[in-house]
Amino acid sequence: MSIFSFNDNINIDDKNMDDNNNAKLLEYYLECKNHYNAIERNLDVIMYHYYCLKEKDYGAYVANVKEDSFIQWNVFKEHKKDVLNNKKICNAKINELCHHVYDTDTIDIDPDKSCTIVFCTICGNTK
Repeated sequence: MSIFSFNDNINIDDKNMDDNNNAKLLEYYLECKNHYNAIERNLDVIMYHYYCLKEKDYGAYVANVKEDSFIQWNVFKEHKKDVLNNKKICNAKINELCHHVYDTDTIDIDPDKSCTIVFCTICGNTK
């Protein structure tokens, strides 16, 4: 069972739902997406450190520490799968709810290079 759960059964096509409710749902999913991004970054850091512990060879006297690190790494790997799935659900809901307003901007990649991007000013979605 996942420790991360997400309610993806909200029906956004309900004809009785007004724009205010859509805006609140969009705000909710954008907030969820931000938190899931932060959780994913933190899980990556945690997994990296567990991976480093399990890859070190300090001899047989620390074999149990290595085994524990491997088990913990796998646990966090499963949590990351849950987070990625929830992010996917968030993105789908955001795309359904947002009335995209796209804008174009130029981003400097380095002092001599720039890149043009097209993004939604409401939800941040890029084309």
